Amino acid sequence: MLVLMPAAVKAMAVTVLAGATKALNGPPATPHEATAQDWSLVAEVGCVLTIGNRAAAALLAEAHALTTCLPRSLAALQAGTMSWAHARGMVDQTTGIEPARRR
Repeated sequence: MLVLMPAAVKAMAVTVLAGATKALNGPPATPHEATAQDWSLVAEVGCVLTIGNRAAAALLAEAHALTTCLPRSLAALQAGTMSWAHARGMVDQTTGIEPARRR
C-alpha cells in the first residue's frame, strides 16, 4: 500500500519511520552498532517497498533532506507542482550546501 502513496506522503512516512526506529533502538554503543542500525532500517524500507537496498538508502536520504532542509520543495511536491524527479534534483543540487542555506 505504501508503494501507491503520493511521493510527498511517502517521503514523510519514511522519515517518520526512520525517526521512530532510531528512538526505539536507542543510541548505539559502538560505531559498528550504528552502522548495523542504519543498514537494518535500509533493509526494512527496501523490504516494505520491494526495492533494493541502494534505492531504499537513496529514498531515506532524499526524504530526510526534503523534510528537514527543503521545506519549500516538499510543499511543492505535496501541492503537485513539482514531480518526484524534480524533488530528487533539488536534493542533488543542494547536497554540500550547509543546511541553514538550503530551502
